[in-house]
Amino acid sequence: IVALGDVSEVSQARFWELVPGYVVGSLSIQ
Repeated sequence: IVALGDVSEVSQARFWELVPGYVVGSLSIQ
């Protein structure tokens, strides 16, 4: 069983890891 707080922290970490790549990809496409 994982605490909800741990899940939110992990998801936020993954989110901020993916954001830079997504931004660069969207900019390179335009």
